[in-house]
Amino acid sequence: RGRRHGGGGEAGGRGGGAAGPPLSPPLSPIMLEDLDSGLEAHGHRFVRYGDDVCMFVRRRRAAERVTAGVAGFVEERLRLRVSGKKSSVRPASSVTLPGFGFFFAPRGRVKVRVVPKAVKRL
Repeated sequence: RGRRHGGGGEAGGRGGGAAGPPLSPPLSPIMLEDLDSGLEAHGHRFVRYGDDVCMFVRRRRAAERVTAGVAGFVEERLRLRVSGKKSSVRPASSVTLPGFGFFFAPRGRVKVRVVPKAVKRL
């Protein structure tokens, strides 16, 4: 699934989608507010775009643990199904959200970049 790259950084699962129809964009912030609060309370770095969540941790083992915890929370507390197809642990540099991606900066920091495909559309 994922490997730790030179300065570190693993992206935990992109999770979300409800069982059946997708979670509507206006409903996402309301339904996932508890998830956001929990991730912030535990000091996790994350990005959420609609119902997609990318969490950033330094080690693969931590990424797997956080991904499992978030999946359990989303399924048990929010009663949403986490997509096994979209959920994975992988290097942050291989993760994209619509129009955005991530790269490793000096000292292992993960930074945001605009993906080339989005630039071509401009």
